[in-house]
Amino acid sequence: MSYRVPPLQHVELRTFSSQLHSMVEQLQKQMIEEHEYETVKKEWTEGISNELYAPLKGIIRNVELLKSKSVPNQEEYSRIVQETYTDAFQLRKRMNDLIQDARLSSHDT
Repeated sequence: MSYRVPPLQHVELRTFSSQLHSMVEQLQKQMIEEHEYETVKKEWTEGISNELYAPLKGIIRNVELLKSKSVPNQEEYSRIVQETYTDAFQLRKRMNDLIQDARLSSHDT
């Protein structure tokens, strides 16, 4: 992609080499844009994965506590259930946002 045809003497060939250079530059620009898009997409995917993982981790931790029956009193039990509900609601909201974004992205292409 970095090789360039030197300007040629014949008008037809000069036009051809100019068009060829233009096409190569467009391809290089497109490749750079695609690379940037892939980088942004990767960073976004990592970010959303972390956002989904946090409430899921809380849900699993709380369910394990409830399964082990090591909750000391009703107040603590109620707190854990409320926290689990909040985490589940956050997880659902983030998943809905992800689905909505995927739908919008599919209409863009």
